[in-house]
Amino acid sequence: MYFGLTHHKFSFIVTPDEFQTVFRRDDYSFIYTNQRAGLDYAFTPQETVFTAYSQYWERVISAREALSHQALWAITQEFYVSLTDSLKKVVFQEFSSKNNGEIDFKHVRTREPTVELAPTSITYSAEENKLFTKYSNNDGMMAMQLSYPKTIARDGKAGSLSTGHYPMFFIYQDLIRHIKTLSKKAKVLHIGGTLFKPNLWISTAALPYINENHYLQKNCLKFQA
Repeated sequence: MYFGLTHHKFSFIVTPDEFQTVFRRDDYSFIYTNQRAGLDYAFTPQETVFTAYSQYWERVISAREALSHQALWAITQEFYVSLTDSLKKVVFQEFSSKNNGEIDFKHVRTREPTVELAPTSITYSAEENKLFTKYSNNDGMMAMQLSYPKTIARDGKAGSLSTGHYPMFFIYQDLIRHIKTLSKKAKVLHIGGTLFKPNLWISTAALPYINENHYLQKNCLKFQA
């Protein structure tokens, strides 16, 4: 097993149709690696992730009203997921949360690095007049992020290892290439005249809808074509 030390990261906004176009592939599987899984869990179907993203688009990305933390988690929990090129590399560790020791859930780990897919946010600081993509902000959640470890450490071993030779690195690069064919680097204008260029890509098809977002409107921000 391993844990990531440093990471590649790529943030983006696309429509639900584009999301399916990019991620509907047969060279990897979606799996949960960040939460408990039932004892019968094997992997997460693609359609589960696609449906979750459609909900995220409708109720978060293009929504005019903010959701409670509980409602937001209910929508987004299905696509805090990992991508692995082979389910043979997945290891299930069984645990018990019961006083009698009965096994009732398992954690999912992998023998090789995975690509991580998760929601991400933007944060506007009026005090600094800056736009950030590196901070977690539930109100400003409106994008997705792909990440992949640049370097890893193996459990119980000293030192770090590079990861550029693993199959998932090439899939990570290919996913980004596909997203970039649909998108361009984001430009966000504040009503005060400041033009921000966050580390974020947005598709042409998503632009007509994104500015309905409640957080953008509250902070007088607008994505530019």
